[in-house]
Amino acid sequence: MTMTDSWQPIESAPKDGTDFLAWMFGNSMMVIHYNPVGSKSDEHPWLTADGQTGYHKNAPTHWRVLPEPPTVDGEIAIKPDEKDGK
Repeated sequence: MTMTDSWQPIESAPKDGTDFLAWMFGNSMMVIHYNPVGSKSDEHPWLTADGQTGYHKNAPTHWRVLPEPPTVDGEIAIKPDEKDGK
């Protein structure tokens, strides 16, 4: 599998638990990963990035690599309260 920054057919999506951006049939996007064990449906073995079932009436049709996170002063941008572990 080649990691590329363009839309690819869902059949070529990573199957190792890597999160990716999915294009859902019906004109929407979400971050999901492949997990046939945690899914509620054999036909739709996708979980959202927060571990919820990724099965929707509009199944994913394409995927792409997630972009790099934004940075501020060379560090990944996070909320101020998360920097202190609060």
